[in-house]
Order: sequence, then structure tokens, then C-alpha cells
Amino acid sequence: MAPTDEEREMIQGFVADGYELLDELEPNLIELQKSCEQGGSADIEKLNAVFRLFHSLKGAAGFFNLHNVTSVTHEAETLLNLLREGKIVLTPERTSVLCQACDFMRTLLTAIEENGNDHGFEETAQQHVRQLSAAVSGINRPFPAPTPSPPEQQPTPAAEPSITITTDMVQSFIQEADELLDSAEQSLLALEKAVDKTEPLQTAFRSIHSFKGNCGFMGYRDLERLSHAMENVLDGMRTDKHVSNEKNIGIIMRSLDALKNAVAELSQGGTGIIQGCDLMVELLRDLAPRGETTQQHPPKIGEILIALGETTPEAVEKALSLQDKPLGEMLVDMGAASKDAVDAALAEQEKQAGKKIVRRDIRVDLDKLDLLMDLVGEMVIAQMMVIHNPDLRGLELEHFEKAAHHLQRISADLQDVALSIRMVPLSATFRKMIRLVHDLSLKFSKKVKLELKGEETEVDKTVIEHISDPLVHIIRNAIDHGIESPEQRRTAGKDETGIIILEAGHDGGEVVIRISDDGAGLRRDKILRKGIERGLVVGNGEGMRDEEVFNLIFEPGFSTADVVTDISGRGVGMDVVRKNLEKIKGRVDVSSTPGVGTTFVLRIPLTLAIIEGMLVRTGRSKFIIPLLSIVESFRPMQQHITVMPDGTEMVKVRESLIQVVRLHKLYNVMPDFNQLHEGILITVESQHERICLFVDEVIGQMQTVIKALPSYVGDVQGLSGCSIMGDGEVCLILDVGALIRKAKHKTAHAVQAA
Repeated sequence: MAPTDEEREMIQGFVADGYELLDELEPNLIELQKSCEQGGSADIEKLNAVFRLFHSLKGAAGFFNLHNVTSVTHEAETLLNLLREGKIVLTPERTSVLCQACDFMRTLLTAIEENGNDHGFEETAQQHVRQLSAAVSGINRPFPAPTPSPPEQQPTPAAEPSITITTDMVQSFIQEADELLDSAEQSLLALEKAVDKTEPLQTAFRSIHSFKGNCGFMGYRDLERLSHAMENVLDGMRTDKHVSNEKNIGIIMRSLDALKNAVAELSQGGTGIIQGCDLMVELLRDLAPRGETTQQHPPKIGEILIALGETTPEAVEKALSLQDKPLGEMLVDMGAASKDAVDAALAEQEKQAGKKIVRRDIRVDLDKLDLLMDLVGEMVIAQMMVIHNPDLRGLELEHFEKAAHHLQRISADLQDVALSIRMVPLSATFRKMIRLVHDLSLKFSKKVKLELKGEETEVDKTVIEHISDPLVHIIRNAIDHGIESPEQRRTAGKDETGIIILEAGHDGGEVVIRISDDGAGLRRDKILRKGIERGLVVGNGEGMRDEEVFNLIFEPGFSTADVVTDISGRGVGMDVVRKNLEKIKGRVDVSSTPGVGTTFVLRIPLTLAIIEGMLVRTGRSKFIIPLLSIVESFRPMQQHITVMPDGTEMVKVRESLIQVVRLHKLYNVMPDFNQLHEGILITVESQHERICLFVDEVIGQMQTVIKALPSYVGDVQGLSGCSIMGDGEVCLILDVGALIRKAKHKTAHAVQAA
């Protein structure tokens, strides 16, 4: 039977969560291995974190009856549990086996996303199970006992300390907990009317089981203990070992309320501790088997008084047996609790009853966010069309001006919000590189340490999808060609372990990502020689700056490798880096010092939808130049203009000669001015290269929405898109980088011809 839309949506949610768990699991696993290599003992916090991640994945998979996922994760969990107990040690071989299991999980998630199940992988799953099982045997020496924390640093019962638990993770836990507990509650309420109680019991069991797994992952001990006890009771009910009568269901419902209140406290900054947890767990454990009576669960006020130490379980049970008055009054009459304590318990009961879970986030389909961004863009255009309507020219409209100003302010705020909800941190992308560095360092028998900085830096979701491949290619090359072998590094007086630093931060309206290594650096002579061989360099290249030489590595098919390996050597990687960045209007710079190392700097826009630009005019045509590319604008003096023998026009700007590009010639437009000293020159820059654009007039700064050029227009050089002005006119947006490359290419050919 085909899955329903609701089931399909739940499966998609599981797949998304699964990928997130694996993205977090792999870096922790590699870091755990390194802690064992450096200190001889495992980082117990990392080990617990890895265990919880596998456990959480197993629990979620069990909910959907994904047997291949559960069988492999269960065996991985067994191996990790033995590590936690100190019965075996974590060796590189065991780490590799666990990493291979993670790779297999990704394969299964892809299949589940496409088919809704993990069928067809049974044989491969069993191979991984046998491999994990075999990894348990072999070396059998215990871990050195971890050094205990001082008493003041011991973790509270609410949560085990783990550096992987972030505020975002807590909010995600709260959101999912709310959904799971609501699902369990609805299923339990449906039991009363259900003829066949199997399905609602099964659903309630799965929900509590998944909730328990999440609690274990997050380290909320009370929540985990209570949900585990509830899970056992529900399992007994569905297997007919326990009676699913009104009293038993009532006890589970009260326990469910306790879980909901604890999660509500978490959403308000609480610790997750459940008052009276021990009593509730005992009551659940003592539920009578079929045919025997069950004691009634004490009301919530009794739990509160017991938890506060104001009375005893025996006194509560005795008061309940009398049943003459409300429980609080009975306890006061019996002298088992003071009136002040009962009043305080009643107030606490009302407080807990009134708590609502604070929802901090929801999942939204990315397509909906794209649509929202498009609509915001259309609104910006509509706003300009209203405010700059030609019918309003020359009119004094005071109220209209106020309303227009208010509209502009709201529009700007809406743009900021729409952009912010698309922003995601780079941490997930960065941490994927930990596994890559680990695998490649083993492959090339090199020691490499990866340092991550600025992981919290946020970029647009669309942008982040285009930078993963460039990072992979740059890091691969750094390990393959940059970082030396341990023997070579010792000879050079370096530490045996090479360092790669991956760092991100903001610079104006751009995100800057730096990838630096302390390897051998780029060989200028070798790159230059290869460039001359391929006809990429004019003459012998003696006058070329280092940056110009190093930029040759981004040419298609360019490689200085003597041997082609399965990792690099075909000259494809660096070409991919530049092309991917050009797709998102980014750029890459490279610098290197022989024997010291190499640094790549990726500069990418915060977003692709809306830019700040300068509106200029040439003849009757208008163009937009991205504001970030503009250095300055000026009207040149005639004596500062030089015409080269090949006809290239140059202008002197503070002792530097900069090439001039006439926009009217480039796009076949009739200009107002033909003499450079009559018009305006705008100096623009890309990757440390500059040119001056000749225009008739600078109209002013504006915020504009980027629209893609229609496909029938074709690939027009020097343009990145277009925008619609307030009067409905279409305005072209210039691609400064492409214009500079075209100008430099033309000059190089002219020099070569001369």
C-alpha cells in the first residue's frame, strides 16, 4: 500500500533529521579518535555524544520499521557501549568501521527518500553488522579510567554535559518533543473508543520510544527515565502482558503530563528535572499484570508534596484510602502536611497546569522561502513603480510623501526578515570537512590537523549549496600537494602534523572564507612554465605578479601534477572552484609563500536576491554597477589620459595607469559624450584588478532586485542579470569581474600581436 501524504511527509522529516545526525556524528567520531591518539584515553563526553547520535538514529528508524537502519545502528551502539564501559579501546580500524557504517546510512537515507523504505539492502546491512561485530574482538585492553571532575563540576541529574549540545539543538528537541508527546496523547485518548487497540498502542509506543531516544541524546536523565518506564508499560499492553484499562491509562496520561510540563520548562530555560520522578517511575514499574488490581496513582498535588519533602508516599496512600475530603485537606487533618505546604503545592499545580510549550521554530519547505523572496522582490519593484511614478512628477503631495516613506521603511524591514530566515550557519558545511581530512590523511599517510573558526557565520541557503564542492577541492589539493609527508616536514624543521585552517567571517556585504595550510606552498616557476606551455602566458611572464601567476591554476585542465591520482592531477578541481563561485557572483584569491604555506580566500555575497547598486546612464541606456565593486568615480583631466599604440585608453589615477572601458562601445549605445574628460569614469575592482568604466552620468545609489536574463537572450558577456525600474524600464546589471577579464584578455592579445 502506497504511503499517505502524511506518512510521506514524516519520512521526509526522518531523512532530513538523519542527514543532520550523520553530519554531526562523523566529526565527533573523528575528534574522538584523535583524543584517543593524543591522550591514550577517550574523551568521555565525545564518546557519549557519538553513542547518543547512533542511539537517536536507531530510535527514529525503529518508529518507521526501517530494519536495515536499526540493525546496523544497533550493532554500532553495542560497539560504542563497550567503549564506554572501558572493555575495548577505540583504534583507527574501529573508527574506520564506524565511518563506513555512516556512509552506508547515507546510502540508506537516499533510498528511503526515494522509495519510502530501506528494502533491498539486507545483504549489505548484514555485512556491516558482521564487520561491526568483528570490530569488537581483537585488542581487548581496558580504557584508562577518565579523570573525575571536581565535585563542583559534576553534572546535574538534568543533563549530561556535552559540548555538542547547542541552543539550536535544544530548540529542535523541544519542537520534536512537542509533536511526539501530542502524538502519544492522541493515541492514548483514542484507546477508549477503539475496537482494535493494537494500532493506537503501537503509535503511542513508537512516539514514546522516539522521545526517549531524543532525551538520551540530549542527556535529560529524568525525561529519559520516565519515558523508558512508560515505554515498558506500553510494550506490555501491546503484547497483552498488562491491562490497558482506565486506571493504567490514567497513570500513563499523568506521566505524559509530567513530561509535557518538563519540556515546557525547557522551552522557558528550565533544566528538565521532573519533581517526583522516582515516585512516578516506581508506580509505572508496579503496574499489576492481567487479573490483578492496580493501586491508584496519587493526584499531582501528592507528587508535588512528596517531591518537596513535605509528606511521605505512605501518608498519601493512607489519605487516598479514606476518600472523605480533597487530598490536601486530608493530609492537613492527618498532620501529614502543613497548610502552608499544601497551599504552595496547589499554587505549583496551577502553575504547571497553565504552562504552554513555547514553540521557537517550525520546518518550512525551501521552495516556500524562495517564493517568499521572489514576492519580496516583486514588492520592491512595485514600491519603486508607485513612488517614482512619472504621473506624480512636479506635484506637492505631503501626505503621499509620508506614506511613501513609511512604505519604504516597512519594505526594508521585510527584506531583512525575508533574508534572515534563509540564512544558515556554515558549521554543518565546515564540519563535513573533518571526515574528509581524516580519510585523505590516512590515504596519503600524512598527519593533518583541521582547525575550524567562525563556524557560526551565516550565509544564504542557496549560496551555501555552491561552496561545499570548492571547499572539498581546495582541501584535497592542500593535503595531496601542499602538506608534506612527516619525514619531509621534519627535515624542513616543521612539526610532523600539518595544519589546515578553515575560517569564515563577514566583510561588508560579503562572507569571507579562508582556507590556509602550512605546507610547501605553490611553485611559481612550475606554474609559470606550465602556463607558457599551454599558451596562457604572453612571453616569458617575467613581469607577472605572483597573484597573476597563481590565478593560472584556475584555468580549465591546468595541472602541474606529474602523476594523475584518483584524488587530483587532471586539472579539474580548481576550475570547479572558480565556476561554482562565479555562479553565485563570488570570487577567489590565492596567495602563497614557498615553504610557509598557501591561503585561498573565497569571497561570496550574503544573498543572491537583492543587491545595493549604483545606477549610471550611457546615452538612453541605464546600467547598475554593484556597489561593492565600486572604488571611486571622478571626471578625469585631459592631461591624465593616455592612448597606447594599440588604441587602448589609459587614465592616470594617483601614479597608476588604469585601463578605460567605454560602455557605449561595448553595448553599441549612442553616448552623450565621446571625450573622456567630458563624462564620468567609475573605477571598479575584482580580484585586485581594476578598470575604469566610461559613462555619461551617475544617477544615484539604489537597492535592486536581481532578475535572470531570459534564456533566448543567450550568454551576454559582462552582464549578471537585469532589474525593473520604478517606471517599468528594464535596467542591465553589470558583471564587473567578467568585464575586467574581457578587457585584460583583449589587451593581452593586442600586446602579443604587437
